Amino acid sequence: MTLKIANHIAAIPASPTLSLSARVKALQAEGKDIIDLSAGEPDFPLPQPFAEGIINALKAGHTTYPPVMGISKLREAVANDLYKRHDLSFTSDNILISTGAKQPLALIFQALLNPNDRVILPTPFWVSYADQIRLCHAEPEFVTCTAEDHYKLTPTRLEQALQKNARAVLFCSPSNPSGAVYTRDEWQALAHILRNTPDTAIILDQIYDQLVYDGHKSVSLLTVAPDLVDRTIIIDGVSKAYAATGLRLGWAAGPKEIIKAMGNIQGHTTSGACAIIQHGAYAMLQSLERETILQEMLTAYQRRRNNFIHDLQSVSALKVFKPEGAFYLWCDISGLLKPSRLDDKDFAAQLLQEQGVAVVPGSAFGAPNHIRMHFATSDTILKSAASRIAVFCGG
Repeated sequence: MTLKIANHIAAIPASPTLSLSARVKALQAEGKDIIDLSAGEPDFPLPQPFAEGIINALKAGHTTYPPVMGISKLREAVANDLYKRHDLSFTSDNILISTGAKQPLALIFQALLNPNDRVILPTPFWVSYADQIRLCHAEPEFVTCTAEDHYKLTPTRLEQALQKNARAVLFCSPSNPSGAVYTRDEWQALAHILRNTPDTAIILDQIYDQLVYDGHKSVSLLTVAPDLVDRTIIIDGVSKAYAATGLRLGWAAGPKEIIKAMGNIQGHTTSGACAIIQHGAYAMLQSLERETILQEMLTAYQRRRNNFIHDLQSVSALKVFKPEGAFYLWCDISGLLKPSRLDDKDFAAQLLQEQGVAVVPGSAFGAPNHIRMHFATSDTILKSAASRIAVFCGG
């Protein structure tokens, strides 16, 4: 007998970025010279306060089951951090600690969505959003954000999309993949529209909000529109800002009823996040060295961004969007595709095969004719990547 996969599961593909990253690792294991600009993974070591917090937790024997919602002192530290950085008044009852930021996103959709519900999803979007929504038998409502709008959702497009009775709307700022960051004025204009649909939930993915460049700071929607707090859920975590991707620790902050429902689901799936990692994260959030460590990484990322963009200027047909946050370059390659009749997937496949540079095709983010490249790697590697891309493109 052949076991059949459930229809709604069979329709869900593997994560494009993780699949590409696995392919790259396989090629590297074969001895191939591959520059991997696909999965966004910081190349910095785990900060010392984080590592020491984990070691101390091991020595103290914190290896038993943690509370499903997260250890109390970490939940309090997350709430305090949201107050310090965004002036948001949450308590520990508003916080759920999870395994990475991807898990609380999935939990939000499970807690909120009924079959056939719609979620407004501005494109380009992070690769897992749409499929996490579909796993709940709901539907993403794609809204195209153009280069002219700096790849951000405008009030007019939001108002049009909300006319379809969306159950939720999702924002990612700074954006993966574009690096776009909503300003205070832009949030205020969007909030004005959102107030007209009080039954629409608001999901804010802020996992990159400490990685903002040129002296700016990320502003949360709730900072400028605190009246929306009762229907807004924030997602954040340690993966990006603290170079802790493999430790898998994230959190959600939102209304107590939603957070409790998400915790109930988590309790029946993974239970609480790894105990020693939670203690490490607490130590990181409390560390007096935290701002210095973060600033050192920000300085490096900004330098890499600027140099990478400069080195790609020889490819005149490559339109690079200068990111204000996160650590990705989002590039319009339509000018490179027209003469060759390739699509973005073909472009990425041939670039990997011919020049050994791995990039993610824009189709994975709901925006064909683009590619995404991360710059969370060394200056030397990025310079070599730019040179190879220029050769491939004839620049």
